[in-house]
Amino acid sequence: MNQNAPNRHSFSISVIHRFAPDEGAHDHISRGLTGEWYFLNDWCKRDEETGNVVLNNASHISMMKSFFHKNISVQAIVGTNGSGKTSLLEFMYRIINNFSALLERYMVRNAAEELYYINNVRGEIYYVLDGQLGRLMVFDDIVYFKYGKYEANLSLYRMVSNEEEMIEEQKRVLAVARRFFYTVVTNYSLQSFIDDDYADEDCMAVHGGVNPVPADAIWINSLFHKNDGYITPVTLNPYRHRGTIDMIKEHRHTQYRLSAIMLNLYNQNLSMIDGYRLNNIVYGFRRGAIESKYEEAGVDSELYWNLHVLLQNKRSLASIIIQKWGYGQKELNPQDEIVRAAYLYLIYKTCSIARTYPNYNDYAEIADVKRIGQTISKEEEKLWKSLVGRIRKDESHVTIKIAQIRNFIRRLQWIQENQPEMLSEGFDYETYFRAIGYEQRPSGMWNILNTLPPSLFSIKILLDEVDKDNNVIFENPIEIKRMSSGERQYLYTFSTCVYHIMNLLSIKERKCVSYKNVNLVFDEVEICFHPEYQKQLVKRLLDLLTRLSLNTQMCINIILATHSPFILSDIPASNILYLEDGEAVKLPENHISPFAATMGDILHQSFFLKQGLMGEYAKYKINGIIRKLQQVEPFTERDYRNTKERIALIGDRFLRVQLEVKLAEKAGKVWKEY
Repeated sequence: MNQNAPNRHSFSISVIHRFAPDEGAHDHISRGLTGEWYFLNDWCKRDEETGNVVLNNASHISMMKSFFHKNISVQAIVGTNGSGKTSLLEFMYRIINNFSALLERYMVRNAAEELYYINNVRGEIYYVLDGQLGRLMVFDDIVYFKYGKYEANLSLYRMVSNEEEMIEEQKRVLAVARRFFYTVVTNYSLQSFIDDDYADEDCMAVHGGVNPVPADAIWINSLFHKNDGYITPVTLNPYRHRGTIDMIKEHRHTQYRLSAIMLNLYNQNLSMIDGYRLNNIVYGFRRGAIESKYEEAGVDSELYWNLHVLLQNKRSLASIIIQKWGYGQKELNPQDEIVRAAYLYLIYKTCSIARTYPNYNDYAEIADVKRIGQTISKEEEKLWKSLVGRIRKDESHVTIKIAQIRNFIRRLQWIQENQPEMLSEGFDYETYFRAIGYEQRPSGMWNILNTLPPSLFSIKILLDEVDKDNNVIFENPIEIKRMSSGERQYLYTFSTCVYHIMNLLSIKERKCVSYKNVNLVFDEVEICFHPEYQKQLVKRLLDLLTRLSLNTQMCINIILATHSPFILSDIPASNILYLEDGEAVKLPENHISPFAATMGDILHQSFFLKQGLMGEYAKYKINGIIRKLQQVEPFTERDYRNTKERIALIGDRFLRVQLEVKLAEKAGKVWKEY
């Protein structure tokens, strides 16, 4: 099973191949793609004799594998609007979706939306990992995966017939994950991932069999509604519900992600964003936050407010869970508002883990939070003891919220007795980590995450604005919500990637699906970014990944779909895919490499600006001036003055002088101005 498992030295997606549709067939899956072969870099090539994709052993390939940083590869896709950039990326997502749907069809994913198999997908992805070629092909109802000597053949209509075969299928998922990659997609464009745009794509439900999909089922929604413990190897960000982004929820999630990242960088005397330095992180009790979770779960509010009564029954589900975690009513009073919220959050998260994540399927049946008032049998109590024991040993992202609430409950009595103002007035991170028993600031992302306050508390990140010498400019710090839209976009985009990478790295249990290669896709990456931010984007992203040492723990491939010449100037020509009218464009041999090139050369050559770089309205006005100067009729004094004033607006000195000469010739010596 470990045959050809990679050692993770380098990783890059090299080729996307779209099989040409049958003659006369309407290919709505490709959405504007007209070509067949799309090479994102030259790590691979097509064999001249067979036409097969093979590794490229050219001498410069070795240099390019470490050009950006150890274990990091960067590619760009460029072209005009409608050239096929997003269409090509979505074609890749469809291939991965179908692969996942068949690979996971016999796995239990209680809290995740069912994956739907998209009909009529015909394409393949070639990638290079640890010097070996990987291939994933989807052709109608057949899926084929190959990495080195390892192969997996999957079919839409081939079913397992017994438990032994089902176990083998589940083992296959683990084997493939070690040889494949996880894709994290970030696209904040309001016109992207609107589910109705995909409603005409014919799909099949394949979990445990092959069946028609529900009338309102759209495959792309399943890649947002996941909660599957990172089994399905693709996720789309930000989260959308029927195409809509909840920016309030997005901001709340970003605050949580950023807090750990910024604290980690602060420990290294580094900042996540130029011009700002972390000042503090402050927290306040969120009244009603836990109550709302119980309301959404359909729990009677009487049960919530009368937790102290439930705990008096030593055999109630609420009491059993609290007991198994080692807590009771002697030290902490469950009638206290914060104690009640803390206990109920611990109960809620314990049940949620069992009902959500595949590795806890054995406990899913008993973990219904609506049962917190029910009396539990001795047999079921054993299951709860076992569940709590498993969660205690689990140190992955799945249990991080449990670790946080346990830290809080463990020290809550001390806080109530010695620092009660923390609970009534709020507190900062420094105060908190000392209150829960740490003498020094925790170091490392995972340790910091463990010591963050639980979700009972709101988060407010405060930043100092600093100059180039890191001196504070203004006395009062600002909140993230007071930053510019471009600055916030930067924080949202990059923190999302780090969050998913950290979660993937946290999965260490051998029986869990664990991807150690990640493909970061940034579509429309320059949204909200000033040219200065665009110029810095590649460097900042690489700096963040390396400062957090993420590239030492996994291989990272980055794909940037962009219209920005500033971003393209950081990418060597060999790592750029040029698209025009839906197909790859091969540039002439004498083309100028965009790497470190001037903006004019990049815009003209790489973005196919065949009509020059001047704005179309400016061109229209200048053509009007030229026509005026060419007219046969003599100029009036008013014509002269108007034309002279318009020529004076022109920024290009050569063009302006030429038109001034023409104006002088036209005017002659009639007016005293000349």
